[in-house]
Amino acid sequence: MKKTDYYKICEQKLKYLNYSDRTADCYLSYINQFLNRIEVPPTRLGSQDFQSYLDSYKFTSVSQQNQVINAIRFLYKFGLNKKYDKVSFKRPKSEKKLPKVVDGDFIKTQLSKIENIKHRAILTLWWIYKIWILKNTLLKFNIYFII
Repeated sequence: MKKTDYYKICEQKLKYLNYSDRTADCYLSYINQFLNRIEVPPTRLGSQDFQSYLDSYKFTSVSQQNQVINAIRFLYKFGLNKKYDKVSFKRPKSEKKLPKVVDGDFIKTQLSKIENIKHRAILTLWWIYKIWILKNTLLKFNIYFII
């Protein structure tokens, strides 16, 4: 079989398994890149070939890395009809993002820009309530240095 045949098999399986169009396009793009870069016939692919491809790939984000791994896994499982258990792909750690902190002065300026008195009153009460809950929660856990 040609490499394009495996691409078509994956395309049909993605439609049959009712994957979303965006997921199917993404997977097919990564499968196509993978099939074009390998030099071995797809039937002779081993876990080392997959791992060396992943090691040489320049990922821009953790989610892209997971998409590439899932696309190659899909090719391996459905395109080549091989058991997925033999190949273990190492998943990246998820990104830990810090929460965004809003400054009190920023809130005051944004609230002062609201012209409708009812809207301003509702949002002001909402912010006061949030601050009150936060303060009581911190006091409950004896965290005084933040307040």
